Amino acid sequence: MLILRTTFIIVIFQLLSGCSFDLNRLPSHYNKQSYCLIQSQSFGAETLKPCNFKPYNNEPIVFNEQHDLAVFKLTDIDPKVFLGQTLVVVDYKYFQKVSYLTKDSSGLVRTNETMFRKAATKNRLFGSEHFVFKFDSDAKEHYVLIQNNLTVAAMIKLVDESDYIVFDRNTTIFFTMLYTSLFGLFLVNFIFYLYIKNKTYLFYSIFILSALNTIFWLE
Repeated sequence: MLILRTTFIIVIFQLLSGCSFDLNRLPSHYNKQSYCLIQSQSFGAETLKPCNFKPYNNEPIVFNEQHDLAVFKLTDIDPKVFLGQTLVVVDYKYFQKVSYLTKDSSGLVRTNETMFRKAATKNRLFGSEHFVFKFDSDAKEHYVLIQNNLTVAAMIKLVDESDYIVFDRNTTIFFTMLYTSLFGLFLVNFIFYLYIKNKTYLFYSIFILSALNTIFWLE
């Protein structure tokens, strides 16, 4: 019985590695990205002070106390982006803070609101796995600001809203079912342990909780 249960957990991990819940596989529009690292306290969002931008090629960014803010500039954007409903999607989800700023032809700087699913406003459409913003098609310049204190790579994609809605919904449904199933297994085995006093059920309950925690961080 224990072998069957362990096999079930292994199959779950194989499903996670094989399913298309990777944002990198989602079709996106071309754009060229460059960035610079500065200290967040020295940055003025109202003026978008120029800094020494260098090309970004998905390499890990070394954040530290002196350079805790990465300013990304999006240029050479696919013209199709300005014609449809497009989203700016930023991954990784554990960034401390992510902002999407735009500047129009008159020099006016705007901060665009992050779009989530669960908050009680009509703008909250999506899950919390990524930072999602509505692309400002009227803006002349586009910037993404990422504040963090760890060395990590950033992924910034311009995605059609319809594609991302499907991607986000499928991801949420899958992980909701997965967490519910594993938590149900944990409860059943822990109840068996309380009544039967067989330590095998206790060890398996701990194993399931560890698996849940691992899946959460891998997600």
